[in-house]
Amino acid sequence: MATEEEIVKVMKFLSAAYPQRELSAETIAVYVASLADVDGELLWLAAQQAVRELKYFPTVAELLEIASRISNAFGGPGNEMTSGQAWALVMGVVRRYGFYKLTDPDVVPGVEAKLPALVVRAVHAVGGWRDLCLVREDQVMPTRAHFYKVYEQLQRRQREVRRLHPAVRQAITAARAALKGNGEVEAKAKGANREVHILPEV
Repeated sequence: MATEEEIVKVMKFLSAAYPQRELSAETIAVYVASLADVDGELLWLAAQQAVRELKYFPTVAELLEIASRISNAFGGPGNEMTSGQAWALVMGVVRRYGFYKLTDPDVVPGVEAKLPALVVRAVHAVGGWRDLCLVREDQVMPTRAHFYKVYEQLQRRQREVRRLHPAVRQAITAARAALKGNGEVEAKAKGANREVHILPEV
């Protein structure tokens, strides 16, 4: 993750590229806090790309978007499979391991550890390995369509989480940990008469 020194270096570079923009200490502090969860080298590349693309000093959101594109292009941690690629990977696992291994609680954790977390979540959301192994030929197309839909929903949610401020993600993680003991996934807002959904996966 980017250090304060690395982010300040990026800010100085951008300030030189956009001399019309004066940066206050408060503005720099906001960028430092908001970009702390981005890899330092990736952030530097994003800043260099930004001066080629943007007429005006980049916002935090613009730097994050450019950093995400660069990461995707080079297969970094932000890289995403398409729903078709994810489905092909899942079907390859089904063919390789088969029903008995994919219903063995001693085998499944090792298999899932080799797969992208988002793919595993999609598998469980559509019924799990057992159901996928038992899909009949006439059920393949609707099952695939359902998997695509679920996987793409998870992708959208993951992108939303990535855009959260680091402090917000930390607060959500802490709240999830606090609620995990009793299995709650919803919480009542204090002083409100409606339920609010909180705690996205982070």
